[in-house]
Amino acid sequence: MFKKTLKGLAIACGALVACILLYFTFAAILFSSLYSEELIGKYPSEDEKNCVYVYVSDGGAISTWSIVCDVKGSHILGKRRIYVKDDINTATVTWLDDRTVKINGITLDIYRDKYPDPG
Repeated sequence: MFKKTLKGLAIACGALVACILLYFTFAAILFSSLYSEELIGKYPSEDEKNCVYVYVSDGGAISTWSIVCDVKGSHILGKRRIYVKDDINTATVTWLDDRTVKINGITLDIYRDKYPDPG
């Protein structure tokens, strides 16, 4: 009797876990189709150790056009989002030195700063 109850409980837990995984998979697919980013520029630093990638993003029905800038390079794990600006679809990027970049008139240290400042 105890083994039947334990087996039924295990099957129910397995089915619940499968349902939860399916839910999150479908939610991820749905939301990824609502949001898109297109690379429009790649700006390496003079020493070529870091690079700013500029994307124009379209949030579909949930937001307007935005510019998103990520930096990749030395001493940065993966990528670091440093600039986001809504209601525009272009960006001017100028490197000032190996760690400072100016994006649309905003000067940012690629290791410390973010715009807009979440702070």
